[in-house]
Amino acid sequence: MYEPFFDAVQQSDSTIRKQTLGIPVDNYLKAHTKCVCAAVLRTDGSWFVTASNDGSTTIGRVDGTGAPVTLTSSTSDPARSSCRSACTQDGAHVAVSRNDVLEVWLADGSRPPVVYGHGGTVGSLSFSRDGSRLLTTSYDGKVRIFSVNGGTQVEHLALEGGCQKMPLAAWSPDESTLVTAGCSVVRVAPSGNSRAARRVGKHDGFVNDLAFSPNGSVFVTAGADGTRIWSDASGTSPLRLPIPNGTRDPGAAVKAAFSSDGSLLAIGYEERDVEIWPGSGRGVPVALPSFGRGIRTLQFSAEGGTSW
Repeated sequence: MYEPFFDAVQQSDSTIRKQTLGIPVDNYLKAHTKCVCAAVLRTDGSWFVTASNDGSTTIGRVDGTGAPVTLTSSTSDPARSSCRSACTQDGAHVAVSRNDVLEVWLADGSRPPVVYGHGGTVGSLSFSRDGSRLLTTSYDGKVRIFSVNGGTQVEHLALEGGCQKMPLAAWSPDESTLVTAGCSVVRVAPSGNSRAARRVGKHDGFVNDLAFSPNGSVFVTAGADGTRIWSDASGTSPLRLPIPNGTRDPGAAVKAAFSSDGSLLAIGYEERDVEIWPGSGRGVPVALPSFGRGIRTLQFSAEGGTSW
């Protein structure tokens, strides 16, 4: 049985959808008054976090029990927000960015957030495995690593050529390697040694998403020209997955995610269905219906049966 994945709603929608894989959407949650712009599922699949252009962040249980926690941002104009969200593996902390401001909250909302500024809109963010550090990119062409508790910027890395569009970064599961993507260029660096960053390849167009497999043996990049699976840091001959019907836009790959055991790879396409591939990228994909234009988040949860 396929594990579930978390498929956030499109930009124009304020509804959170729950789906059993292969079965039409069977549950809807109305958690916000305006569109959902970011969403994430906690690692164990029990809680979800959504951020909205109404300025609120909702933390709730996937099974619908209990009252959700609502966090309200006062640092930016919600109506003009471009937002991202992340949570620690234990669910104790939640990070939400709106435009160039990043807030780190206790998940129970018991104290005001720690606030971090950036030189441009935040493009991606993720916590380290132990939740002590935050990895961010922004549209000023920088990759930053923050100490969560002390609020100290401990490292930064400039994207190649100062590219300020679609900045992305991800740690390998053991956090020994950092992969970045600025515009079309993919680079790899040892963690803690950004000066050793080297270019391993590029796409013929913007890179929209990147993700490591759970064991760190490969990473995937999704872009306007399709999806590529990189088997090592050298960038030698990445495996290219075909775009549905052989087209570019609106067939651009916008999201990618591995299942928890690495056996499955989900690819989300702009204005197209989601495809589930074998984790190796070899074989025949299974097409699943998406919720419409503009997939925001694509994520597998830990247990099987339902998707968000």
